[in-house]
Amino acid sequence: MILHLNFAPGKRSKINAAQLVQNLDFCTAAVVSGTDVWASSHAKQIPSNFDPHSTIFNVHRVAEGELYLVRDPLDVLKAFENGIENVVSFLTEGITAHQLEMLASLMDEKKVETLSDF
Repeated sequence: MILHLNFAPGKRSKINAAQLVQNLDFCTAAVVSGTDVWASSHAKQIPSNFDPHSTIFNVHRVAEGELYLVRDPLDVLKAFENGIENVVSFLTEGITAHQLEMLASLMDEKKVETLSDF
């Protein structure tokens, strides 16, 4: 199966379902043309030493300017489809003080001036 993804306005790429699972790493779903595509729970094993509290999803794309914080990685993908590229999420239900410190440090490093929700 080939899926067409629009992660940036005007840019289109084709990947197969296995590549989608690999690219999402530890996420369980992605939005593809308005349809939920659920990844198999056994498609990628989560390492036993993985700590979701110490991970910020989409951190590699953070740039100067306004940063958006969304609830989960699926919302990051939705925002990206709507042209919002400077967006991150945590992999946990709640946000700890340590996670806020990590985000504040990231914002200083990348010269992000404001944080908003999307």
